[in-house]
Amino acid sequence: MKQKINVFKIDSLFILLLTLLFGCKNNAPLLDSKLHYLDVDNAKEVTIDALDIIKEIEYIPIMEQKDMYINDIKRIRQNKDYFFLKSVDQSYIFAVSKQGELKFKIDDIGQGPYQYSNLTDFTIDENNFLYLTERENQKILKFDIDKRKVVDEWQFKSTNARSVKSFKNNLYFITVDRDNGFFYEVKNEDFDNIRKFVKKPSSFNLAASIKPIGTTKDTIFFNVGFTDTIYYSVGDGILPYAVTLNSFGDLTEEENKMFRQNIIDRNFTEKQKRLNVQFGKLTIIDNYWIMAMFQPQGMLVWNRNNNKQFFAEPKIDNYKLIANWNFLDILDTDDSGYCYSDIMLDDNFYKTAEKAMKSNNIAVKNALQKLLEKYPQGSGYENPVIVKWKFNFDKFK
Repeated sequence: MKQKINVFKIDSLFILLLTLLFGCKNNAPLLDSKLHYLDVDNAKEVTIDALDIIKEIEYIPIMEQKDMYINDIKRIRQNKDYFFLKSVDQSYIFAVSKQGELKFKIDDIGQGPYQYSNLTDFTIDENNFLYLTERENQKILKFDIDKRKVVDEWQFKSTNARSVKSFKNNLYFITVDRDNGFFYEVKNEDFDNIRKFVKKPSSFNLAASIKPIGTTKDTIFFNVGFTDTIYYSVGDGILPYAVTLNSFGDLTEEENKMFRQNIIDRNFTEKQKRLNVQFGKLTIIDNYWIMAMFQPQGMLVWNRNNNKQFFAEPKIDNYKLIANWNFLDILDTDDSGYCYSDIMLDDNFYKTAEKAMKSNNIAVKNALQKLLEKYPQGSGYENPVIVKWKFNFDKFK
């Protein structure tokens, strides 16, 4: 049975940001053959055990070193040599080897030239440059990985970027610019001629989602969250691609205002409890789309090969094998179809590991054995562990 959101668990800052989300009515689109529709209410319900969805797995502990303290990882980006990591409450970026050893740290924090404050996101382009976005001064900084220094910077006017993605030599930003366009597209670092798309939608998630952008080989998609539409870059613009049914598009302007107020009061009406609300996390692997749902709580999986849709409730057995939270926080993917997430070796992990060692999943047991031999319970290891794993989609066919 699909579970609706437990509003008492929403972070207070997150609630504050949500108060800014809702504006005028976003009219529900007519059924359009050019659009796809996400029908959460009629998606096939499935239960998930992490042991059933792990095809391959490797644990990569982050070595405990001087100047290397990091708690729960919220961003993972990578090139062929390094993982670049950011935690939830730090503006540092740690560059660690593929074996988990710290190689260098990006910490150009300040208010001066080539410095940043309150880092929001970062991306890597095909030429081995990092692009960093920050909130305080609305800047974008270019970091040369080979030279290990910031080499250029730009500044947005009266807005900041919450998410950024390099794709096919273009930079795509999700901003908070309601009046001019939430999506910014920058070609060839031409920040004097920014193209802006999608003005004044009904709602957007002004809290920075962990992974609101997904890509295929040829296309980039945006699942910002707290809107009923997934967008994509096509031709000469950014247009709607998929629409969530029974969502914000079905509300009148007055109902939208009421929903905003009820989020603050934590008191939803029965109609509001039935709304389908995207959380703003999108992962695309082998033509399967994985989307976290804010309401109802859970995960929507869309098999694009046959257009079937599945809904998994948030209670995922043994999720601690691959993620700290049962939403399956997939932080990155690569071209070989691997997912990257992180775990902490806490008591819950060790309990889950003990149970998993009795399972029939050989890949999990082999990976756990290596990890537990090095870091048994009580070892005092405190850094995160990167989890590199492949998703078994047998339940979603």
